[in-house]
Amino acid sequence: MGAAKKKNNNKKKNEKSPKEAAPQKSKEPPKKSEWLDWKISVYDYEDKETYSYRVVQSPNSNLDKHQISKDSVLFQEASKAQPGTDFKVNGFRYKLISKKKC
Repeated sequence: MGAAKKKNNNKKKNEKSPKEAAPQKSKEPPKKSEWLDWKISVYDYEDKETYSYRVVQSPNSNLDKHQISKDSVLFQEASKAQPGTDFKVNGFRYKLISKKKC
C-alpha cells in the first residue's frame, strides 16, 4: 500500500511541475506582401463572443490566433455582407460587426 501511494504522489508532483518546452523556431515577421489591407469583426451567436481577424493570404494551416485566410469561407461570406447584417457559414450564424481597410 505504501509503495503505491508513494508512486501516486510522485505522479502528482510530476504533473504539477512545469514541463520543459521544446525549443521553438523564431518566427520571422510576415512580409508586407502576405498581408491584405482588411480587418473584419464578427459576432458568433453560438459562442456569444465577438472576434476580430486580420485577413492574410496564407493558407489556413499557417494562421496565428487573430488571422483569417482570404480564402476561408467565413471571410468570403463576411465580405459579401453589410456591417450589421447576419450571415451563415456551415450552419453557424454570425453577425458582421465591421469590415474595414487598414
